[in-house]
Parts: sequence; structure tokens; C-alpha cells
Amino acid sequence: MVAGKTCVVNGYGDVGKGCAQALRGQGARVIVTEIDPICALQAAMEGYQVLTMEDVVGSADIFVAATGDRDIVTVDHMAGMKHNAIVCNIGHFDNEIDMSGLARYPGSPNTRSSRRSTPGSSPTATPSSSSPRAGS
Repeated sequence: MVAGKTCVVNGYGDVGKGCAQALRGQGARVIVTEIDPICALQAAMEGYQVLTMEDVVGSADIFVAATGDRDIVTVDHMAGMKHNAIVCNIGHFDNEIDMSGLARYPGSPNTRSSRRSTPGSSPTATPSSSSPRAGS
């Protein structure tokens, strides 16, 4: 599924390096975005193309945020992405993707994260009278 796709890894620290290697091992074309010149040089020396997010946002298929920084993938970036592009976060923090901006974007569907719903509940579940707990 990944082979032949263009993947963007945002950040080339320890996590970004591992992610880029894994994607390359799956046959993807990997592009790295990195603001630190030393890390960008390391990515280039490993054979990765190093570009800015603005240069690749309209052409890549998969975007992986691996920086630990806030708002790496903004709603403006997402608006410029190809249809059905995949955006994910591999880092520890959940603030790398601008989910609040996406929720405010005109015409955006409900962007509720399943990770934030309570265990055993479904975001679409509604109480019904046929429930074994109804009326008790």
C-alpha cells in the first residue's frame, strides 16, 4: 500500500529518521522537511530530498509529523493537499496536526478523535429503549 507513494516526513530527529527509513523500506519515495540545518544535512547525506512543506503539500500522498512541535501540519496545508492524502502523527505529542483549525474549517465534518472517546463507547452510539440498561 505504501510502495510508490510519495511520503513526507516532517522532522528528521530520532523518530523522523526511523520513520523515513521504514517508509523507504516499504518502497515509498520519501521527502523530509526539516528546519534545523544540521538535521537537514543529515537527511540529504542519507539520500533524502529535503524540501519545505509548501513545496510538497500539493503532491505528496502521506504526511507524517515527527517533530514534537506545535502546528506542523496546519489547516492551510491540509486545504492544499491532494484528495485522500493521509496525515498522521508518529510523535509523543498530539498537537502537531492542527485539529482545532480543521474542526473550524468551513464544510469540515465532525473530526472527533476515537482516541479521546471514553472506553467502550461509540461516538455515534445513542441510548435506546432496547438497551438492557434502559429503565433500570
